[in-house]
Formats: sequence, structure tokens, C-alpha cells
Amino acid sequence: SSHGTHVAGIIAGTPLDEYMTDQDGNLILDKNGNPMKFTGVAPEAQLVICKVFPDEEDANGTVGGAEEMDILAALEDCVKLGVDVINMSLGSSSGLSTGDNEYMQTVYDNVREAGISLVVAASNDYSSSYGGLYGTNLASNPDSATVGSPSTYPSALSVASINGQESK
Repeated sequence: SSHGTHVAGIIAGTPLDEYMTDQDGNLILDKNGNPMKFTGVAPEAQLVICKVFPDEEDANGTVGGAEEMDILAALEDCVKLGVDVINMSLGSSSGLSTGDNEYMQTVYDNVREAGISLVVAASNDYSSSYGGLYGTNLASNPDSATVGSPSTYPSALSVASINGQESK
């Protein structure tokens, strides 16, 4: 999918000469009514792209998940290259707080010991209450119980978004 490209643009997108438009071609305006130009949060950043997801589709026409060894190899490469930040927009639900095996734990420990900021998606599982009475979690109880590995490892900063609902 194009998710990695989307995230890379948010991080290091350089300013465009033209103004941003919505899907209907209308100008996107800032809070003062002025047309906006897009700029990433760190437009001068250098990116190291470590591909861990396959290109091949399975019999159902979907692309499979990343293999654990590919993720660990990419993390090891980042340590060797001396990157400052690793962004991992991936994970599995109901995460553990340590690696499943000694090698995995060593790799994550090496990331931390190298002083690399490891920023990981809390999960990609939406909400544990999806399909329930309210369809999502209430703002009064935002615990979704879907925080996943590797964002639960001590070396990671787990990031998430929530779109809660007010209880009635």
C-alpha cells in the first residue's frame, strides 16, 4: 500500500509551490482564511527507508504482513547506520512488554542503547469495542485494550490516536 509513502510525506515533505486542495479541488484554508501550502514536520530530514512488507498478494488478493525477521533486520540496519529516529507504523494487537525470544529482545535493547528514538504505532486494530453497542470507545472510558507489540517494549514510544465519543 502507499501508507509508508504517506508517512514519509508527513515527516519530510518539502514545500510545494502550489496550494493544497481537497478531493473536490477546493482550496484548503488556514484558520485565518488564507490558502495553505503543504510542508512536512521535518522537511530537511534525510530518510532511510527499510521495506519490511511484501509486494506479493495472496490468493485473496491481499498483501500479507511483515515477517518478524525482516523487521528485526531493518532495526539492526538502522542501528548500524546510526539513524536518529525509527518510525514503525506497524504492530500486532495485545502486545507483550518484552520480546518473544532472546534475539528479538537483544535487537530492541540495542536500539535503546544506541540512543535511537523508536516511535511505534500503538496498534492498527481500531477498537476492541468495534461492533459493540456504541461502535467505538466512549471518551469517559477510552481504554481499547488493543495496544500492541512492539509499541509495548520498553525501548519504544507508543503513539496512537483516538476519536472518542461523549457518553450520554
